[in-house]
Amino acid sequence: MARYKVTAEQKRWIRHVLVRGFHEFRFLKGEDGGWECEINVSETTFDKIRDRAKCEQYAHENGIKDLVVTAREAWDHSFITYTLAFFHQTSCTIIDPDNYMKYYDALYAETDVKDEEENE
Repeated sequence: MARYKVTAEQKRWIRHVLVRGFHEFRFLKGEDGGWECEINVSETTFDKIRDRAKCEQYAHENGIKDLVVTAREAWDHSFITYTLAFFHQTSCTIIDPDNYMKYYDALYAETDVKDEEENE
């Protein structure tokens, strides 16, 4: 099982996400006195969990009623569909809209190159 550092502030929100996802985990005090989450997921997956927790914390602290998502989550249509239904929401707010265009550009850059090759 891997251990990932979390702050005391993040701990509450990460716990919400992990419990909802039926993950087996535990929080331990690290050697440096900080918190660590012991869980059997990859670093990439834990980054997504941390991002989801960050969005939920942001929504709570700012009184946002919409679902708050990251740009990476916004491009995952299955995730958006499921999460909107789970939280009984009909719209979402992107917490990092500048990054949204990065995903948009990456997605359509490949399409534009293919279109140009076909037209030659």
